[in-house]
Amino acid sequence: MINNIDNAINSLELSSTQPQSVSIGLFHELDNGYQITLDAVWVDFSEFGVSEMSIVGQDLVVGDTGYNDIKAVSIGLQFPQTGTRAWRIGALSLNQAVDDEERTFYFALDRMHGVGAGFFQELNNGNAYSLNVNLLDTGESPIDTGFDAVRGRVAGESENHCALPVDFSYHWR
Repeated sequence: MINNIDNAINSLELSSTQPQSVSIGLFHELDNGYQITLDAVWVDFSEFGVSEMSIVGQDLVVGDTGYNDIKAVSIGLQFPQTGTRAWRIGALSLNQAVDDEERTFYFALDRMHGVGAGFFQELNNGNAYSLNVNLLDTGESPIDTGFDAVRGRVAGESENHCALPVDFSYHWR
């Protein structure tokens, strides 16, 4: 038994493929000072080369992960309140990186949608700061390992699949 696992580990070769990606962003400032951004990203995630490995009984099992390409789009609007102060709003959508039936605890990604709001302030010395708050819905990420005579079955999903990231930035000039 142990010899099978030792042999598998001794001859094990691992490789990782970094996915290619393409991103594009558009920015436009209107005559009234409003700024609009539109961003899109594609990541060839279906070519990502990391797999889940486990020892089942006497065998080393390497799972075949079925990742999807990642496509994301975001839109933002910044509107001035004064010459040095502005408010921001935006939205984000990202598709599901792993289909429900392929998802594992190793890589429990689901789709993501979000909205956000922020504040930008330029200071008298040319420095500036911004504060942004986002509400993200990261999906339920359902996982079902299926039944295995040795491992049993593990299934579940996220109950609290929202996140509230807050970021503060200070810009030195």
